[in-house]
Amino acid sequence: MKTTEDVVGVIVAGGGATRLGGGDKGRLEIGGVAMISRIVTSIQPHLAALILNANGDPDRWRDLALPVVADAIRPERGPLAGVLTGLEWTRENFPRARYVLSVPCDTPFLPDDLCPRLAEAIDNGRHAVVCAVAGGWSHPVCALWPVEMASPLRSAMLEEPRLGVGRWMYRHAVAEVAFDEEAFANVNTAEDRKAAEAAIAKRL
Repeated sequence: MKTTEDVVGVIVAGGGATRLGGGDKGRLEIGGVAMISRIVTSIQPHLAALILNANGDPDRWRDLALPVVADAIRPERGPLAGVLTGLEWTRENFPRARYVLSVPCDTPFLPDDLCPRLAEAIDNGRHAVVCAVAGGWSHPVCALWPVEMASPLRSAMLEEPRLGVGRWMYRHAVAEVAFDEEAFANVNTAEDRKAAEAAIAKRL
C-alpha cells in the first residue's frame, strides 16, 4: 500500500482544553511551536490528504491551509466523532483512498514514521484496524481505519450514544504496532505541558 495514495489523515481537535484554561488545545505551544503544527509536519508527508476535525468557526484555523470539517454527528461525541468525520469526508471527497489515519491534536511527539509503520501491519484484510501501542497501552485515536467502516460506525453511534473509540475498535480484528512510550504522550494538564517542555529541552 502506498500511503501517499491510499491514506487520508484526520487530526481530531473537536474538544476544548478545559483543564488548560480553555481554547483550542492544539494551539498550545511546546518548545515554541504549536502542537498542531508539530503534528502536521510529522504526518502530512505520508498522506494523500490531511483534514482537521474541529467545531466552531473554521476561519481560526486558516493559517494551517487544511480543510476544516466539523463533527459529522452531533451533539458532540468525543474523538470517535472525529474518526467518523474523517471516514465520511474521505469517502465523499477522496474516493480512491482506502484508509484514514486518525491522530489527536494534543500529542506533540508523534513519530514521523507513524503512518508507514501502521500501514505495514495491514495484512490482506486480516485486520480491520491497525492501532498504535506504547508502554503496554493502546492508543485507539492513533490508528488506521478502513473507509468502508464509515456506514457501520455511523449506525453504531446512533444506536449507542456513549460508544467510545476503544470500545468500537476492539469489536473488530485489530493489529497493534509498538512504538516508544514517549511517542503518544499527550498534553491535558499544566503538569503534562511542563513535562513536554522538559522533553523538548532535552532534545535540543
